Amino acid sequence: MKVTVKATHTKLTPAVEDRIARICERLEKFANVPDPDALECNIEVGKITEHHRRGNVYRAEVNFTATGKYFRAVAEGETEVAALDLAHDEIKHELVHWKHREQSLVRRLGDRFKEWWHRLAVETGSNQ
Repeated sequence: MKVTVKATHTKLTPAVEDRIARICERLEKFANVPDPDALECNIEVGKITEHHRRGNVYRAEVNFTATGKYFRAVAEGETEVAALDLAHDEIKHELVHWKHREQSLVRRLGDRFKEWWHRLAVETGSNQ
């Protein structure tokens, strides 16, 4: 997987780098593609403002591309790690939703083919 990390108005600490590595591993696992080199993950972590000290001061943005499908999540938190966790949860939700939609589509198409096959068999007089 190709991973790009950008820090805006802040420095990357070892805790943040570790969290980013874990997020990328989990996204790669959820994507479940045969070629992991086809995956791309762009993560941006930064401080929203220099003026404020408390509250949701940090922002995390995760852009993930898997098999031509693009997923994006943006979250704000009190710490960089909290913002990354929120963004990870959001993008994981999008990935799972997309996978369920794909499965549902395959099942619906299978049902339609089965109905068509049975209609064809009845029309031709075949006993199947």
